[in-house]
Amino acid sequence: MFSPYFLATSSQCPCHPLFPGAFSFGRPILYAPEFVLLGSIETFHCEVLEFPPETNIHYEWYNKKNLMKPFSEYTSLTGEIASANVVINADHEGQIVCKASVHNNTEIAPTYSHKFYVFFTVSEPVEGAHIVTDPPHEKLYEGMALAMLCNTIKGTHIRYSWFVNGLQVPNQNKALTIHKTTLKDSGTYVCIANNKLNSTRTFVSNSSAQIIIIKEPVSLPEISYAVVKEPDGKYSAHITCNTSRGSLPITFKLLNHSDIIDTIVRGHLWTTFVVPITLEKEMGLIQCQADNGNMAAKSPVVALEVVPVGGAVTLTYDYDMTPTFQVIWLRMYCHVERGTFPLYHWFLNGTLLEDEGPVHMVTRPDDSVLLLVVTPITSGYFHCEATNSFDKTSSTPSKKFLITKEVLNRLSTEVMGVVFGCFLFLVVLVTGCCLIGLSHSEFTAFSSI
Repeated sequence: MFSPYFLATSSQCPCHPLFPGAFSFGRPILYAPEFVLLGSIETFHCEVLEFPPETNIHYEWYNKKNLMKPFSEYTSLTGEIASANVVINADHEGQIVCKASVHNNTEIAPTYSHKFYVFFTVSEPVEGAHIVTDPPHEKLYEGMALAMLCNTIKGTHIRYSWFVNGLQVPNQNKALTIHKTTLKDSGTYVCIANNKLNSTRTFVSNSSAQIIIIKEPVSLPEISYAVVKEPDGKYSAHITCNTSRGSLPITFKLLNHSDIIDTIVRGHLWTTFVVPITLEKEMGLIQCQADNGNMAAKSPVVALEVVPVGGAVTLTYDYDMTPTFQVIWLRMYCHVERGTFPLYHWFLNGTLLEDEGPVHMVTRPDDSVLLLVVTPITSGYFHCEATNSFDKTSSTPSKKFLITKEVLNRLSTEVMGVVFGCFLFLVVLVTGCCLIGLSHSEFTAFSSI
């Protein structure tokens, strides 16, 4: 009759420890379900098999958490099994005990169902699973910690499963934590919450898909600038700010000390600011800032000052020689005394040289280098000119140098003479030292006789 329920029984006890001199009838038998739903109406049963004739038995049901107040009562007038219909709430969960006593008779001690009671589980069907992220998913950047919680609107005794891009991950906790995120942690996250009423009835709630995008912080930007002469004759600095990595879009700011000169939002990793300038005037210390919502990154500080090309233009050279003192490579250097953005041109016999064929030109921050092998084609008068890269209306030339094989070999002969002279000097010096040492030895030997 009570097969769906858990049965708690015990052997009879003739007396009760609280009433050692009183008669005691048999322990009551408790019938109670093990698993119930929150809010459901469940029936509890209790009966005493041996009791004095013509007695009314009073039954009370208690939760072990509160043995002072029964949650239901029943009086049996004819010895029938006691029944109590109870609307289940969360406070009913726990260990249940049934108490039986003779109605209005304190001479017979009350008895209790088995001391181990019935463990009674209240289940609420799980509902409303949803994912909550900390920090908010809109502000996730590489290297940050990410905690995701699978919250529910309702439900007790819940188990959890997590899926990333459709694949289950080995985590059955309410929280899924990533201590240091990478770009690979981007994806679609789903949690599934479930609980059981019994071995045959299960409740499941799936969260909606939570798309996680781990953003890439911006790297330290680089700053550079070039000068442009505008059609109206005025000058402006085209300041380029670029970063090598970072999720888009990026907000670029141009700073002069702490003042913001301009702000531009770009869907790529670089931008250009145009700032009017005055030549030969200090325009301040500029800096570029890049920000995509995480932590702003700043470039080094650069002085914005443009000095036109001016002063003397000097041309020097050096060369490499073979073991026989023959010139094989010639390097010429062109340098202007001042100028922020100088542009150099090389000439042979008054003709502008191109960076091809028997010559090769290299531009460096402070000068320009011309490399060549001296042949009849590359012989003649060389000179260089310096001009402003942003204004080529005027230029300053260097002196002209005659470069031929004969001239260079004559120079190498002079060098060879100098080297031979130095060698001869060393030979004479060493010989003189030896002679002086020999004379000193002979003098010492003669003195000792």
